[in-house]
Amino acid sequence: MSNERPDNKRVSFDQLADQFVEMGCNNHPSEIHGLLCGQLAAGLRLSEDERLQQLAELSACETFSSDCKVILNDLYTTTLSQLKQQASTFLLLVPDEDEALPQQVEALAIWCTSFLSGFGEGSLKHKLSKDAEEILKDLSEIAQIQSDIDSTKEAERHFLAISEYVRTTVMVIFLEINRPPQPISSFSKTIH
Repeated sequence: MSNERPDNKRVSFDQLADQFVEMGCNNHPSEIHGLLCGQLAAGLRLSEDERLQQLAELSACETFSSDCKVILNDLYTTTLSQLKQQASTFLLLVPDEDEALPQQVEALAIWCTSFLSGFGEGSLKHKLSKDAEEILKDLSEIAQIQSDIDSTKEAERHFLAISEYVRTTVMVIFLEINRPPQPISSFSKTIH
């Protein structure tokens, strides 16, 4: 799957995977996107330099190519914009449906694991609702999903339902923590 870039180009799973292979990085695109979404949902906003440094350390890459930096920064800004708008265009960065189901399942598990890791970096300062806690528990269970499944129509339907659940609940958590402050009511009591 891919995330739309501001210039209507798409950051695709394959595009990011190709960049990592070219640079000798050992990252999975779903790992990067999950981590990024977890941090954003937790309210963390890292500068471009901080993000790239963190990803370089995570991937054991000394530096990213200029093309990869553009892709990673576009992924960040587009993802943040989509989450803020609760946009239907927000998609998980996992392999497209033309990939084998086991690869899609593995990528979703990686995405959920990385989301939880990124979310954990900033969530300690937030009191979560019971619904959000339940969602995180569900994501933890989805992260344990086994990829050695048969590619049947029923398994594909279940995978799509689980993916959609992850996508929508991530937006729920993002909204809970990143909700704009409520304006103070203009109504005031007059004391006599």
